[in-house]
Order: sequence, then structure tokens, then C-alpha cells
Amino acid sequence: MGLNWTASGVRMVAAALTAGVVSVVGGVAATAGVPGAPGGVGVTGPRNTDLAGARVVERMAGYPPLVPEEVNDPGCRVSPGREPAVVPVRGTDSTLYADYSLLGAELADAGWCVHGLDYGRGPGADDGFGWCPIAESAAQLDATVTAALRSSGAREVSLIGFSQGGATVARYRTNVVDGGRWTATWIGLASPTGAAVRTV
Repeated sequence: MGLNWTASGVRMVAAALTAGVVSVVGGVAATAGVPGAPGGVGVTGPRNTDLAGARVVERMAGYPPLVPEEVNDPGCRVSPGREPAVVPVRGTDSTLYADYSLLGAELADAGWCVHGLDYGRGPGADDGFGWCPIAESAAQLDATVTAALRSSGAREVSLIGFSQGGATVARYRTNVVDGGRWTATWIGLASPTGAAVRTV
């Protein structure tokens, strides 16, 4: 699974962030990072509109942790109308770069502070990401959220979770770990669980 981005899909997610919408089900087509805190960790990769193009870039680069352009910028500070920091959460067995190379960069261009990570690496060398228990992955995501809040000066974050892995881990972190205290918005893209319920 992966995301293929259209211009209307990018605009729809940006509008959902501004409006505080909690679930997005259209605008992106479902088709077959960076560990730890923000701070410019990883190699910046170019924008791609589809998963196949992003995978080619990762393969040609030798699979270093790639970061979408302007994501994890330690100098980014939130501004009026863009108050929550944005944390995109990648799908199962994908990467931050593969799923968000376009959207992450486009949101940063639009003035959002965007921070992300590759979480949940399995125990084997070839396991990839998304194979740890949800609670363990949510704890890794929570550490990145905490660092994003400190780095950007934001009081809350907006989480964008993709598919089974990203939407579920982001929702678990919002409802169980955070209790809704520091989460402005949860957006589920192709989420298996439907609309989010923000716990306050």
C-alpha cells in the first residue's frame, strides 16, 4: 500500500488541517524516516507524486533514512493560522519519505511545521517498519510529537495517519497515550477505523 498524490488531494488535506476535520476519505488514491526527534536527521529526498517514484529514489540512494523536503526543520516555528505542528505517520511497511515526499514538502511550503519519523522497525535486518506492537510504535511517535512541540513552539499537533499502520498508531497515540491533550486534529487517510473520536 502507498499513497499517490494529486494536487486536489494535497489541497484537501491542507484544508482539513485548517478546518480541524478529523477524517479524510477521498482525494488520495490508495495503491499497492527518520527515527526519534525532529532535527534534520536523514537525507532530504525530492518530491514524488507516487509511491513508485519515491521507492526508486530510496533504492537509488541506497536506503538511507530519507526525509521529505523541509520536514524536520529545527528552525521552523508555528505562525498564526498554522498553529499546530503537523506530524504525518506513514503506513505499514512503508517509510515517511515514500508516503509523504510530496505532501510533507507541500505543507511545509504552505507554512506548516512538519515533523515525522520512521517508527516500528521489526527485529530482523530486512523487516522494515511497522512490525512492532502498537503501544511501542505509539511511544516512538509520542517522542517525536514531544520534540516537535518543543522545536516549533506549538501547543498541539495535527496527526495525519495513513492506512492500517499510520492511522491506527496515530489514533492510539491520540486516544490512549495523549488523551487528546496535545492533539488538535487526527486525520485518517484510508483508515481502517473510520472517523476519529478525539478524547478530551
